Amino acid sequence: FAMLEESQDGMDSGTLSPASARQVTIQRHPTQGFGFIAGSQRPVIVRSVSADGPSFGKLLPGDQILAINEETVSDAPRERVIDL
Repeated sequence: FAMLEESQDGMDSGTLSPASARQVTIQRHPTQGFGFIAGSQRPVIVRSVSADGPSFGKLLPGDQILAINEETVSDAPRERVIDL
């Protein structure tokens, strides 16, 4: 996943910079999935992260999912994001 964090004041400039984008690797858990809930808007935004799931400590609420497996998904249909 490539992520963009919201700035501390809650305002997001909408631009990527090396300081704000980060890449994380998350392995799907057999029963917990990826351990986060995301909204269905574009770009996809992480709404919550399970405290004991595989995304804990890697994703934060408010993160934007920009790419999955190196495929840009900021404008992808919801179904494509789920498939990835």
